[in-house]
Amino acid sequence: RRRFPCRKLKGEKRIDSLNRLSTDDIEVAKSWLETVFKIRAQGRHNDEMDDYYSFGELSGEFVRLCPGVSEDEDGEYPTEHDFPDLYLILFVDGLPEDSEILFALKSRPDRFKLLREDRYEED
Repeated sequence: RRRFPCRKLKGEKRIDSLNRLSTDDIEVAKSWLETVFKIRAQGRHNDEMDDYYSFGELSGEFVRLCPGVSEDEDGEYPTEHDFPDLYLILFVDGLPEDSEILFALKSRPDRFKLLREDRYEED
């Protein structure tokens, strides 16, 4: 199994996913993820998502722990329109399907619930 950082190889099968967490406390969720991933979170901020955490390379930000509500000049809106009731969202972007990160999330269904998964091959 592979961990961060991961190089993208042509033809490699990749996964993007959206996950629900069993807590609404972002600090508790961050602690769970740091324990499961064995990697420290990096605090980030942007104008739409406000404060969030990323795990992985700065340029890749493969895993993001985000609030379920974003904001722009028109006001607040759900970060993920298909799941407007989520208080926190865990995005996983472009990890190889044999990634230790994906395995770690699946090993804790009491804390992380897969809501959507998209599989593709790297071009």
